[in-house]
Amino acid sequence: QLHWQEREGHPSSYLELALEGRNVEGFFKQIGKEAPITSDRVLGNAALVWQDHPHEFSAEKVSGNLNLAMSEGFLKTPDEKTGALRLLGIFNAEALGRRLKLDFSDLYKSGIGYDSLEMAASIDSGRMRFEPPMKIKGPSSSYEIKGMTDLSKQSLDLNMSVTLPVTSNVPLAALMLGAPQVGGAVWLVDKLLGEPLSSITSVDYRVRGSWDDPKVELK
Repeated sequence: QLHWQEREGHPSSYLELALEGRNVEGFFKQIGKEAPITSDRVLGNAALVWQDHPHEFSAEKVSGNLNLAMSEGFLKTPDEKTGALRLLGIFNAEALGRRLKLDFSDLYKSGIGYDSLEMAASIDSGRMRFEPPMKIKGPSSSYEIKGMTDLSKQSLDLNMSVTLPVTSNVPLAALMLGAPQVGGAVWLVDKLLGEPLSSITSVDYRVRGSWDDPKVELK
C-alpha cells in the first residue's frame, strides 16, 4: 500500500509492504539482479516514509522499520567475495562442520548454509540500525550482527559475533591447531568432569568501512 499526500507544497509518501514466499532467488531474477541469498521460505514486512513524492525516493530520506525472516537456504559467498558478503566469508565454520559429517556439498554449492535468518531493523534518515541484532543460525555456527549501516553513504559500523558449537568428542580448537592429541585430552577431561569444558566457542569482530570494501578487525 502506498499513501501519498501533499500539504502546502510539502509532499510525503508512506509505503507498507508485506512479503510471503518461498525461494527469494526468483525475486532477484525478476528485477535483473544476481541473488546473494536463497531460501526455502521468506516472510517480511516494512513500513517506510520519506518526505517527498513517491517517485522521488532516496536512501538518505527514508525512515521506518524493516522485518525479515528466512529459512533453509544459502548465503552465496563465492571465492571472489564482493561487498558485504565478505563479512560472512571471513569465518566459514560450515565447511568444517560438513567435513565432520562427511558432507562435501559445499564443493558444489558456493555459500554458507543457514537454517534461519531473522532481522528487525529501524531506519532513521537512511541510517539503518540492527536492534535487536540480526541473527543467522546454521548447522554448525551462528552469527549475530548489530550496529548501523548508512544506506546513502553505503558505509558500515557493525559488531559481528560468530558462535561455534563444538562436539564433545571433536573439539574445534584441536582441529584448528591440527593436534588430535589435544582433542583427546580435552575429551577425557570433559568426561571426567561430567560436562563440556568448551562446548561453545565464539569470535567477535568489529566491521567498518564501505559495503564494497569492509574492514574486519578481530576483537
